[in-house]
Amino acid sequence: MKNLIYMIAGEESGDIYGSQLIAELSCIKSDLIFKGIGGPRMIENGLKNSIVPMKDISVVGFWEVVKKYKFFKNLQKKVENEINSLNPNIIIFIDYPGFNLSIIKRIRKNTKSTIVYYAAPQAWAWKENRVNILKKYVDSLICLFPFEKKWFNQRGVNAKYFGHPIVSQQYQSNKSALKKELGLNPKMKLLTLFPGSREQEYSNHFQIMKDAATIIKLKNPNIQLAVGIAQDIDTDYIDKDIHIEKDNPQKLLNASDLAIVASGTATIEAALYDVPMVVIYKLSFLSWVLLSLLARTKYISMVNILLDRPLVTELIQRKASISNIVTSLEMIINNQTFRTEILDGYIEIKQLLYRHQPIKNAAQYITDNYAISN
Repeated sequence: MKNLIYMIAGEESGDIYGSQLIAELSCIKSDLIFKGIGGPRMIENGLKNSIVPMKDISVVGFWEVVKKYKFFKNLQKKVENEINSLNPNIIIFIDYPGFNLSIIKRIRKNTKSTIVYYAAPQAWAWKENRVNILKKYVDSLICLFPFEKKWFNQRGVNAKYFGHPIVSQQYQSNKSALKKELGLNPKMKLLTLFPGSREQEYSNHFQIMKDAATIIKLKNPNIQLAVGIAQDIDTDYIDKDIHIEKDNPQKLLNASDLAIVASGTATIEAALYDVPMVVIYKLSFLSWVLLSLLARTKYISMVNILLDRPLVTELIQRKASISNIVTSLEMIINNQTFRTEILDGYIEIKQLLYRHQPIKNAAQYITDNYAISN
């Protein structure tokens, strides 16, 4: 189909990046059509009829995917059939490597569409053999971190880097003003919980985060609590004294003075917003064992990976206990030197990731180099 871009995103961060790409691509060429799989932000910006709700495919962990094997195989076939029928100019896969890389191998046999992969799979951390798929079937890989471009280029992948899209987000240094905008007390410190965008992550992380945060609040009466979560997560049973932010969790994180964050994109956002944090993550036992065997990095949070040192505390699996989280938060609250070291490290992160207009430049690269007719 003329001027059709097919996009697949499978999780909250991908929905954010995809919506930004759609907006920038549409500014460059107004008659583009977008179809595929995406979340509410991509749909709001112009994605037509996502063939499955994104929340249905947002799972993490080996065993969790196995349990939905039949569902994913059927969806894979549906996507293949739609791509073959529509024959899009460009297919943009956004992160979500378990599903996207399996689709790429199959559709390349039947389509001449340009294939762009946005947000490189973390093959440098585990499953390095994924490089072979990228090298063989993908026309361009757009990386989000500066070291990735060199790593993939050295292995024969056509990798590009335009900066991380997070740096294009608007943020403010006046946290009191932001708290007031969100209906929070501007005079109180704000401790926020970011359990993760997937429902499974929320189930694994929220209660333990809340229990630890409640202890901190009891010891520090000047602290208020809030939670930032995806729009499709059920919050009916969350205590009424915890502020819930679904509409603009990024603004909530920007307003925060301290946070407990599930490992993921939010750790980079916390660094951008100067929020000292404790990072936690819990998986099913089988998924954790497999990850431990395959992982090739010392850290799980991208903040620590980028700096190659333990700037922020990581509490994984059994270490992600209420007592450990409380102890780590108190270290940030009570130790000014420790807190300053974290904020100084965030300056390094910003310097590493900053590029002018990363999403716009990525969109311009796509339209300049691949088959979109005038």
